[in-house]
Amino acid sequence: MTMNIRLRSTRSTLIPATIVGTILVVLGTLLGLWWMAVPVGVLAGLLAAGARNAVAAGGLAALLGWGLLLAWQAVALGQPVSDQASVVGAILGFGANQGVLVIALTLLIAVVLGVAGVWLGAALRPFVPRQRTIPPTIPPQRAVAPTVPPQRAVPPTRRQGHRERHHGA
Repeated sequence: MTMNIRLRSTRSTLIPATIVGTILVVLGTLLGLWWMAVPVGVLAGLLAAGARNAVAAGGLAALLGWGLLLAWQAVALGQPVSDQASVVGAILGFGANQGVLVIALTLLIAVVLGVAGVWLGAALRPFVPRQRTIPPTIPPQRAVAPTVPPQRAVPPTRRQGHRERHHGA
């Protein structure tokens, strides 16, 4: 029996991994764990086969997680996210009307956190066993001694016999 802990490197696994990662990032952020994009990236780096899929799953999950929360805050809760971002932009020195830039930088930070987690997960791959093979049980068998054909004795030549008798081979 073989246990494989890696995902296949197909696009069909990239979408579910990104969805699960996005849900984890959203739930973590709602609980105050804004850094949840890093562990999600680590999991993507450990489990996804191939760097491209790992970076896509980890970075996209972080981007979607933070982006969905910002959109939910703006639309569902009716909070002026762009006004808050404009104030932060003014404090940072970007100008009072640069709220979009602050939101873009926020989402960029999310992607950087997710990709940093992917990098860590990929670096930890050699320390995680890839496969564990359980050997099948083989019933014990009786040991049978190999049969060796008898060798025919070759009589010593006359000269060889003389040396052995007089010189003590």
